[in-house]
Amino acid sequence: MDETLSTAFYVLSFLLTLGLVVGLWWCVRRSDDAGTRRLWTLLALAWTVNLLGDLAWGVYDMAVGGYPDWVDLFYMGRYLLVLAAFSLYPQVWSRGRWLAWVVVMLAAALASWLGLVRPVLDEANETLGVVWGRALYPILDAGLLYAAVACWWRQRGQAIGISLRWLTLAMLAYGAANWINFRVPLVEWELGGLLANLCWLACTLLAGAAAWQFLRKKSTPQDSPFSVTG
Repeated sequence: MDETLSTAFYVLSFLLTLGLVVGLWWCVRRSDDAGTRRLWTLLALAWTVNLLGDLAWGVYDMAVGGYPDWVDLFYMGRYLLVLAAFSLYPQVWSRGRWLAWVVVMLAAALASWLGLVRPVLDEANETLGVVWGRALYPILDAGLLYAAVACWWRQRGQAIGISLRWLTLAMLAYGAANWINFRVPLVEWELGGLLANLCWLACTLLAGAAAWQFLRKKSTPQDSPFSVTG
């Protein structure tokens, strides 16, 4: 991707993510019950950590150049927080639910080996460990997508169901970005960089739609003060 376009994408993504973080913390403030407040708190923390990771990466890239390995700690923290948000809402997952999650992760690992790792091993001048390290993110994304779907499916008839649906789509967009981005630095797929950035941007917008939907419902009066009740 052109350097100017890449910089523009980074600035736009950072500003939108900053706005999303503010919106998520406002959702925490507007939550009425402990379970919903915990959900939004964990999601707000996740995107805050992600934003700090993006900021640290950007500063390092401008000062030194390249991608520092320690930034992955921020992104790993994001995954753990999002997983916690979905797996604790509306109640703690059962043993069966965790077993299903493990099965999904194993299936994702197999799909990553067949669809991502093996096809690029002959093309990329990297060790198997480095390639698998990049494939880790799409595998984790599959786990988050399952967690989001499971959470939304249980709450689809509730008021928060629409927000959870938007969050599920956000997880799908984020996962798609990482699946696409896997090949970009390994086989120099220039178009992939643009597509991945668009998917990451879509994730931010979809999560923003989830927060907006929740806040809109909170700001809409349930009963009109002028209504007459029998």
